[in-house]
Amino acid sequence: MKILAKRPLTLLTAILTSFAVAAQARDFSLPSRKMLASPPYQSAPLTLAQSSYVSFPSIGVQLMQPQGFTESSKFQGFQQESSQSSVMLIKLPGPFSEIANGFTGKNLKSRGMKLVRKKSVKVDGSKALLLQVIQEAYGTEFYKWILATGDESSTQLITATFPSTEVDYLSDELKSVLLNLKFTNSPAPNVGSDVGYQLGESSLLQLTESVGKTLLYTKDGSIPAKSPADPLFITAPALSNVAIIDKEQFALQRLFFTEQVKVSQIVSKDAIAIAGRDGYEIIAEGNDKKTNIPLKIYQTILFSEDSYFLMQGMVGQDITTDYLSEFKSLARSLTFDTSQATTEAN
Repeated sequence: MKILAKRPLTLLTAILTSFAVAAQARDFSLPSRKMLASPPYQSAPLTLAQSSYVSFPSIGVQLMQPQGFTESSKFQGFQQESSQSSVMLIKLPGPFSEIANGFTGKNLKSRGMKLVRKKSVKVDGSKALLLQVIQEAYGTEFYKWILATGDESSTQLITATFPSTEVDYLSDELKSVLLNLKFTNSPAPNVGSDVGYQLGESSLLQLTESVGKTLLYTKDGSIPAKSPADPLFITAPALSNVAIIDKEQFALQRLFFTEQVKVSQIVSKDAIAIAGRDGYEIIAEGNDKKTNIPLKIYQTILFSEDSYFLMQGMVGQDITTDYLSEFKSLARSLTFDTSQATTEAN
């Protein structure tokens, strides 16, 4: 998979494959154990004829809202919490041809997914790729329809995820939701204007891209980076409720599962409070797994009830000082929209 050789796009691919699938303990977002312990929920069959289209300007598409699903406040798309089902949209700054070629059985298997079928299709007159995959998490089997489409500048990825107990109720209907996608010509909002939080201005890093509600900062405002040593700062909210018993241990575990980085030692670990949320700020050292370039890793996780917010920075150890200070400054400048805080409180 050619795209996996590039660090920022590797992380974006990881976001896709971990966020949308109710995935394993190494992922950004874990399903609530209380939900998984509940009896299997069986949906009423969807009635797409009654569905209305919802526009996602930052993705550049319109999508039918499935009956019984609500718009998510944590990601671009829809969710049905009672059945642990979702439809998530993201837009990647990479050529559709490269990303589509990377969806092989081997690559998906490396992320714990089994490719059931893959088919070239057309959506709204454009080329697309439709995949069906299966993944197990906490003993629950999840099915996914993944639709990839786009051009040589960007790729739209829409992922419908649902438990195997819901196949008869949701599979065909959610597949139809994806295949009835419509492209829009509406201008995209400014990067970062619709994510539900803000960070202050940086003198050393530029806000480069948003993927769903994830923001990426790089040295010169472009991706992929020329070297793993180039500074990269990412902010990302959890996309579903998370049952966290030991917050300190969770923060450490998340650090050690950072994509494409082998953490060798913890330099410091401190309790921190930002934007009214408590969490942990960790500084560590490690190496890029592909090139073995020494890296300094910065991570802050902030917790709210059954959720969390991740901020993570990486930079080559030979240029650490200025950028580590900048990572800390950006993290401490975080504020949340009042509307998001209200939604989470409810």
